[in-house]
Amino acid sequence: EQMLNRIEEDIVGREALLVADGTSTETRVILLAEVKQLAERMGELEEEVKVLIDQRARADLELQDYEASIPGYGF
Repeated sequence: EQMLNRIEEDIVGREALLVADGTSTETRVILLAEVKQLAERMGELEEEVKVLIDQRARADLELQDYEASIPGYGF
């Protein structure tokens, strides 16, 4: 989550520079490429988070099933 927030802040900062007066064309091209890379990385991380959430949910269900199969568990 912290990494996603950091990337989002980096994107916002670069976008501000991208549209700022006085930013050269060359710098704009570099900033645009950086924003694209950061956005792609953010998308990758968001997908990883979804996968991890799904894995945890499955593991929780498996644990519940296992605990339910143990005679006298929870007493």
